[in-house]
Amino acid sequence: MRHFLRNMFGGQDVVTIQYTEEQRHVYSRRRGRHPLTRREDGFIKCVACYMCETIYPAHCIYIEAGNHPYLSIEKYPLIFDIYELCCVFCGLCVEACPNEAI
Repeated sequence: MRHFLRNMFGGQDVVTIQYTEEQRHVYSRRRGRHPLTRREDGFIKCVACYMCETIYPAHCIYIEAGNHPYLSIEKYPLIFDIYELCCVFCGLCVEACPNEAI
């Protein structure tokens, strides 16, 4: 009841963000973000080997591979999606990646 009353009549200590007009600042070190790392030339390190998709216990990673235009790189992910509502942040996908792309 105390939280309800503070949120209704508290005023100064309650933070409200009008979502469509204002965006919440998201820190780059937040654990919920799964960025793919990049090589020196700016292209992503992932080679779409499907190891992270295979080992992940929640089955929330989806990868669709495509051929790379440069012959030095065999393939790369066209689509790399992580369904973050199912993610349990166990870190197995990071350990399974041979190129340290996640």
